[in-house]
Amino acid sequence: MKKVLLSLFFTMFAAQGNAATFDFIGEANDGFSLGTAGEQGYTGTSYVREVDGITLTAQGQSTSNDGTTWDEASVYLDSYWNGGNAGMGVCKALSVPNNQCNPGGDDNVTLGEKLILDFGQQVAISEIIMSNGVHENDSDAFTGQFNLTIDGVDMGQRDLASAFTTALIGQRFELWNNNTEEKASKEFYIGSMSVSAVPIPAAVWLFGSALMGLVGVSRRKSSAVVA
Repeated sequence: MKKVLLSLFFTMFAAQGNAATFDFIGEANDGFSLGTAGEQGYTGTSYVREVDGITLTAQGQSTSNDGTTWDEASVYLDSYWNGGNAGMGVCKALSVPNNQCNPGGDDNVTLGEKLILDFGQQVAISEIIMSNGVHENDSDAFTGQFNLTIDGVDMGQRDLASAFTTALIGQRFELWNNNTEEKASKEFYIGSMSVSAVPIPAAVWLFGSALMGLVGVSRRKSSAVVA
């Protein structure tokens, strides 16, 4: 019984540790080889990707009045062939019919723009790799912050960084740029993310129930020995 419970425990939490990697830089640069369109914009909630059993639906929004009213914008995957890094950003207007950002410089998450990442289930984001507005991702590339909302709860401001490694747990994540000026070091792309599924409460409850049962059996055996 002990071996069964230990096996269940390690299976549950080992599964949580196997992170899926969403590689937006790779998708933008090598889209055709990956079976996607490469660099382009996605309106509404049309950007949907599944990696290792985890599904991401992303959308963009923009505002001109400090976030009190949000309008629909497009998620944009930006490639960068001549060095540097790009990834997922936001574009207010796409050209027709090729879905390219117009103007081309509005393809990152700049002042008054927001990325919404919805996984449809509870997940843990362990790492977000970012680049700034001119495709730099070294430790000195950022001076700004981003505002973070998780499942409707305002989590305050976080420093922009080339590797954001503070663990985030939830289903719907909103990252928006509320800096006071449009400047490359205060803008960002998301190049990639490492995401793990969080064990469902029912599985945890079943494990706890089984553990309590084992404790009860052990106590009964101890009582029988004493008697």
